[in-house]
Amino acid sequence: MGYGIYDHKHASIAEDRYLKNAIFKFGSVCEIPDIKPTQRIELDGPIEILVEHNSPLKDPNILLNWGFPIVRQNGVDYYLANPKDRHSITNKPAMGSSTVELTEVSEKNGYGNINIKLAKRIGGKEIIAFDAHWPEPQRGNFYFYCPRYIDNHETMEPLRSLIVSSFNNLNADSK
Repeated sequence: MGYGIYDHKHASIAEDRYLKNAIFKFGSVCEIPDIKPTQRIELDGPIEILVEHNSPLKDPNILLNWGFPIVRQNGVDYYLANPKDRHSITNKPAMGSSTVELTEVSEKNGYGNINIKLAKRIGGKEIIAFDAHWPEPQRGNFYFYCPRYIDNHETMEPLRSLIVSSFNNLNADSK
């Protein structure tokens, strides 16, 4: 019991948020700090989603609901026909090129190592907002990534905060 109390005192911010609603946790408490963007970038066109496997980011509606005006995936641009109505999603064939790419590569159908990179291309130069790695959870940790990847599948925190905070000019809602 003493070790569990000690563990809680040294938990990362995201892990501490999770533990406030938990009676107990299988596996060790994560002490690795939340991932933060290393640089903020401007959004001046569609954000393109390049994901593999069973990613929560594979649905363009998620990023639209976070405040992104245009989300590109597989050659299609998705946007809200009425920005006040989150259910008015429509699409059209992609036109032009996207300058911002959100890339996720994961192993074991989304349950192994996860790598996510958010970068902007300007000419031949790439500006990286973040290039994050979540190692595969250790046995017995029941797929709790350290640092935290997603605490709550409804809010998608802390992943949502990482992505949204990477932009200088994104008017994201408070979800």
